[in-house]
Formats: sequence, structure tokens, C-alpha cells
Amino acid sequence: MSSGPLQLKYLGTNESSSLYIANQLFKARLWEEANGYADRYLEFKPNSPTALLVKVRYYLVQKEFEVAIDLCNKIIELNECSALPYLHLGHIAFAEGNEEHAAKCYEQALQLDSQLFPGQFMLGICHHKQKNWRDAANALTNAVEINPSQVLGWISLGVAYSEAYYNELAIEALESALELNAYIPHTYYHLGRCYMRIGDLPKTEECFEKAESCNPKDAFIELKRSQMLFEEGKYSRAEDILNELKHRYPEWPMVDLHKGEWYYEQGEYQLAIDEYRKALEANPSSTETYYKLSKAYEALGQLDDAIEEIREALRYAPHIELLDVALANLLAKQNHWDKAEEYYQKGLSQDLGESQS
Repeated sequence: MSSGPLQLKYLGTNESSSLYIANQLFKARLWEEANGYADRYLEFKPNSPTALLVKVRYYLVQKEFEVAIDLCNKIIELNECSALPYLHLGHIAFAEGNEEHAAKCYEQALQLDSQLFPGQFMLGICHHKQKNWRDAANALTNAVEINPSQVLGWISLGVAYSEAYYNELAIEALESALELNAYIPHTYYHLGRCYMRIGDLPKTEECFEKAESCNPKDAFIELKRSQMLFEEGKYSRAEDILNELKHRYPEWPMVDLHKGEWYYEQGEYQLAIDEYRKALEANPSSTETYYKLSKAYEALGQLDDAIEEIREALRYAPHIELLDVALANLLAKQNHWDKAEEYYQKGLSQDLGESQS
């Protein structure tokens, strides 16, 4: 379930807003529509590197890699100091399974902008794929220093250290991941392996037990089943499943999060807020929950509360473009146009720098 699309109407539909709309449509996975708005902006500014990057992402998703490469090369001709076309050339090479060439592209991007989180992270992943564990650890260390709120960065760093048999460093990285999200079983699994290697069997057993309890295999199946029942209009049965999961796994925030989404979709916004609050009690650093909480407050017309929740999410994850754009939309609703534009531009620049999976 989603909390609904971002509102686009506040910035209009003229040429100057076409690029903004293109990026929001891309985030909503409306690829063709996003590409169309990028083309519209290019009619207004034919050599806009930002609009061309939107088209690069479109062709990357469509797996039309040669076209994407040509566009990247055009952007480099327009601005040879931009790191982003090299970043996307890396994404293309990675998508084609050529990790060695991808790594070279990411290195070129990082020569131009060493603080580019997706570049450092994906360089680490490339080395990870090639089992160059020390190089992977170096790049991923840089990544988490740039953005310490990215739990996947800490997990990947922990795995790299673990594979290189730097168990103490691996434990430190994986514990950092748990501070951000204590409900990812993959983290506990690798943490347990490290404790096993250093001979701490009680810790090993504890980690493996937590890996199983925080993410029981059947629980996700039941969550999915509940969602399907809701979509079929079988609301009572869907809620029964969520209540049963809550009884079985009282500290698992995914249940509260799904119940919140369930109420949100029915227009029961205050009940949704109550459930999101419960999810935050179990996982107070969940940016997703803060975002959904903000959407519920927005639906009630409580814009100050909605803005407060987005700002809280940004405190934990200052590099997530969705949050900046959401804040821009809320500020625009309050007619704070200068501030809205500031956060919109911040979100747009990060959006174009994110990695493609």
C-alpha cells in the first residue's frame, strides 16, 4: 500500500515546472510520462544536463543502454566537470554485469565529487561482487561517512569486513546498522557469524534467534495476504490477519505500519496516525514511518504537524530526496514559496544522484 502520490499541482504545468514533474513521475515509476515531461523541458532548454539525465534514467530502466550511453556522453560534452553522467555510466555497466568497468566509471565520478554517496556505495558493491573485500570496505567506509543514516551501507560494510575476516570491525559496522534498524534478519545473521568466529557462542545463538524472531518467514507471507485481501475489499479478514500477527509478534513494527496504511487507505487518518505512532515506538528512526505519518497529518489538514514529522525524518536521513520534495510540497501549501523552492532544488539534485537498482 502507498500513502498516495506526491502532489504536483502547486508548481503548475508550465515549462519551468516540467522537469520537476518529470522527476516525480519517475519516482512513481511512470516512465513514459516522465520521459515526455523531460522532452517538454528540453524544448524549453535544449541542452539542459538535468533534463538529459532524466532521459538517461528512463533509457536505463528500459534497458536501452546504448541510447543512455550516448546521452551521458552528450552531458559530459556540455559539462565535463559533472560527476553525474559518469555515475550513470557506472549504473549502465553494472546493469550489464560488467562490474570492473562500472567500478572505473564510479571512480571517475568520485574524482569529480568525492562526496557522492551513490558513487562510493556502488563502488563498494562492485568490489563486493568481485570479492575484493578490502577495496569494498574502503569504499563503503567512505559511503557511511558521507551518509551515516543509510542502513544498507553499514550492512554492506559489515559483510565486507566479515568476508575479509576483520571480525571486530564487522561487528562494529553491523551494530551500527542495528541502531538504525533492528528488524533486518540479514544483519543478525552476519553478526552471528562474526561472534561464532571469535568463539562467543552465547552471542552467536542470540543473534540467530533474533534473526528468526524479527522476520519469521510466514509473517511476511501473512502481511502480503492481508494486503491482497484489503485490495479485494475483504476488509474484516485483512484486519483479522494483522491483529493475529500483532498478537504473535508484538514488537514487530511492520504490523503497526501496515495497519496504519490500511487505515490511511480507508480515510481513517487519525487511526492511521495512532498505528504509525506504535510503529515508531518500536523503531524510532524509521524514516518511512515519519513520512507516512506526515501524509496522514496532511490529509487531516494539519500542515504544521505534517512538516514537523518530515523534519524529524530528515534528521535521521538528510540525503533522501523524497523527504525534501515532500517538505517542499507542504511548504508550498502554506505559500512559503522561497523555502519550498529551496527544498525542491535540494531534493531534485539528490534524486539525480541516486543509484539505480
